Amino acid sequence: MSKNNKEECPYILWDDKIVYEGRWLRAKQISFKKGENGIPGIWQIAERATKPKDVDVAGICIFGILKKDGKKYLVLIKQYRIPLKAWCIELPAGLVDKEKESIREAGLRELKEETGYTISKVLVEPKNIQTLNPGLTDDSVQYMVVEIDGDDEINMNPKQNLEEHECIEVILIETDKVYDYLEDLGNTVQVQAPVYTFALALKFNSLFL
Repeated sequence: MSKNNKEECPYILWDDKIVYEGRWLRAKQISFKKGENGIPGIWQIAERATKPKDVDVAGICIFGILKKDGKKYLVLIKQYRIPLKAWCIELPAGLVDKEKESIREAGLRELKEETGYTISKVLVEPKNIQTLNPGLTDDSVQYMVVEIDGDDEINMNPKQNLEEHECIEVILIETDKVYDYLEDLGNTVQVQAPVYTFALALKFNSLFL
């Protein structure tokens, strides 16, 4: 089977319907059972209402590696998240805003808006689809890795271009200190799962190699 083909669904699905739709989100429920003799159930699902119809994913996350004065930094943001009622350490990220905007273009735009930095080159292009919380939502993203020349004049005094409701601070952490930085935070702020996963991989990579 080609890797581009979806595996066969082991469930019988029916009665897929919207139970609520707002500006940003919609809630759906779908009936299911595992085989003809399975016990019927109802799965509740959250979807983004803003995803353009002609794109496979709703958003993009950016791993930004900033090189400055001979050191490498991971570009993170600290953003207040109302659902958490707390600050959260995250990757710069955002949604595809326009019907004709590519996921790559969205990533470069979001990085510039949230951090003020201009990239020098893309190291890893966004590809495939990465799910976020597959038991709750079909929301998904792609990741890209970019390099930022912190010694370039254009990045000497980066200025954010935030939306009126956004509360975002830029944080630069040396790449070999990301895990320790997150651990030292304790419970004072939340940490986005991809950020902590990345920090674990950096810290304990020798265990897996």
